[in-house]
Amino acid sequence: MTMHAALQVENVTKLYSRDHKQSVRAGLLDMVRELALLAPRAEPRQEGEFLALDRVSFQLLPGQALGIVGRNGAGKSTLLKLISNLVRPSAGSIMVSGRVAALIELGAGFHPLLSGRENIRFFASMLGIPDAAISREFDNIVEFADVGAFIDAPLRVYSSGMRARLGFSVAVHFAPGIFLVDEALAVGDAAFRAKCYRKISELLENGTALVLVSHNPQLLLATCTRGLLLEGGRVSYDGTIQEALRRYEASLLPPGSGPVLSRWQESANADSTSRELRITSIFLRDAEERIINALRTGEPGMICVRCVAKRAFAALSMGAIIRFLNAGSEPFLFMSARLDKHEFSVPVGESELRLRFLPTGLRSGLYSAKITVQAPPFATLDCVERVDFLVQSEADIGASMYFQPHSWETRIVAVQEAENAPEPT
Repeated sequence: MTMHAALQVENVTKLYSRDHKQSVRAGLLDMVRELALLAPRAEPRQEGEFLALDRVSFQLLPGQALGIVGRNGAGKSTLLKLISNLVRPSAGSIMVSGRVAALIELGAGFHPLLSGRENIRFFASMLGIPDAAISREFDNIVEFADVGAFIDAPLRVYSSGMRARLGFSVAVHFAPGIFLVDEALAVGDAAFRAKCYRKISELLENGTALVLVSHNPQLLLATCTRGLLLEGGRVSYDGTIQEALRRYEASLLPPGSGPVLSRWQESANADSTSRELRITSIFLRDAEERIINALRTGEPGMICVRCVAKRAFAALSMGAIIRFLNAGSEPFLFMSARLDKHEFSVPVGESELRLRFLPTGLRSGLYSAKITVQAPPFATLDCVERVDFLVQSEADIGASMYFQPHSWETRIVAVQEAENAPEPT
């Protein structure tokens, strides 16, 4: 038995104009062409027009979860707006089966002056839910949103997390055929996000198709099995979510480049030429001392800090604060030679300070590091505020944030004959 698609996107193109008046004029002309049964415009014809999406096609079956990844401006949010019918395609067609529930922008579908209770009915009615169905699910929606006494307060006093709670709760309690989410879950607290993920799993089991746009690889890997990579408005890959993320992450740094120093923090009392020690470059090496463009998960590697000293130092320290740029900018790993009871001794001239990974435990993705070199007790000699570097991986470590080297084995404790085993012949 052939399963009908929940979503069918065929050769969808969306033209936009950078000029507001020109954009309005083009929209009116497109409406006239549609009424006259003329072919839509699928190519930019005026100065300032550009293709936000260019001939995008894919199909999504009931119960499938699709993660869409790509750089800012790749067309991800435009695609969600087209699927939810907030805007119309310039060319191509979109066919949906069932009701579409969308969490694209926080607060979309809500009225800031209405209370939470009033907004539940207001938002649900905009989704086309009958009053009887809203009344049946009303208490469940309030309980799931869990905004406490604020349920009777106007929405304008809600935090972004509370608006996300209310919007998600309304959207998932009426069995949508397609559920669209664009980073809306990133603002909730950990407990609420866990509750949302359980609800999403329940929807998928019941046949809802999910389209999720996120820069969080853990969320995508835990939720989706299929990935779509958009580059410049076009589909550059459609397949497994693991491969889509790998290709996306590999595109974040220029081809063939190593770490990119993007910002320096200078000493308050000295410029870079008068420092006693100055960092000149940062790069990566593998276990064979070769300079490489990216560290590899599960393999030895090192971050090398090349510096020039104007005098000898007997006991330097180096520290590194690591951030995972794919999932935000909060630091999650701090390493310090001083805390590890290690001291660097460097002569006058050029030296290389190394931070070794034995092996690299970071999952694939784009990272940044703040590198600081200090003399005892805590005098900062030089500091690179941010250096971006890439980690790649052939191994699938799922939704894990960190790779732990490990192995599996079986140990037989005792062998017992099965009861009623047949006698040997």
